[in-house]
Amino acid sequence: MKTGTLTKALIIIASVLAVSIIGAVVVGQAQKSKPPVSGTDTDTGTAEPVSTTAEQTVNTENNHPGTEYNPPSSSSTKENNPPVTNPTPSSSSKDTTPTPPVTTPVQKAPANFKYNKTISSNSAAKYINTKSVIVGTRNDDGTVHLKVSMYLVHWSIFTGGCPNSFIKIGDNISTFTAPAVNQSENKKGETLLAMFEVDAIYGQTLSFSTLYTFNGTYNDVKLEGITSEATLTIK
Repeated sequence: MKTGTLTKALIIIASVLAVSIIGAVVVGQAQKSKPPVSGTDTDTGTAEPVSTTAEQTVNTENNHPGTEYNPPSSSSTKENNPPVTNPTPSSSSKDTTPTPPVTTPVQKAPANFKYNKTISSNSAAKYINTKSVIVGTRNDDGTVHLKVSMYLVHWSIFTGGCPNSFIKIGDNISTFTAPAVNQSENKKGETLLAMFEVDAIYGQTLSFSTLYTFNGTYNDVKLEGITSEATLTIK
């Protein structure tokens, strides 16, 4: 190769290198002069600055993704305490302790106590009624033992058994079937129907009642039942 030709080639190569270096320097200076970019919009290719206000900071730290954050107003940050009231005690709250009931000591029957009473019915038919003889004696604990003997008082009579008859003293009741009675003689007679025993408190007042379910005709009078009632004071 000739010396002149080699020199021309070196000059061309040097020119190309110089142009490349100058272009690189210019591009670098241009990039340094641009503001820093953050949060680039990938759809439009434009960059928008990211806000660093306190509102957005609270939004990203305190809220779930996808929710809108509305900062509270100054009035909502105050504590809404209910007004303090001093309740006035009612009269019923002054003393809630129940007053125990006043109980009267149970009286005991005196020694050798005896009780006797007779209760008779008053039926619509003549010559037939019931009679209850009540006898009371003292128990060892001072209560009274009552024994009731109920009789049918009649003249000549023919009757079968009478069910659902009863003797009742207070809350105690004895239900029975009265026995059949067959008396051909036309004279007054007494037939024992039933007996009933119960304990009572001395000084107690008790209701007393009886029923004899005759369900027949006597002395031309229709009778369904013969009853008696009374009040017993055990003294």
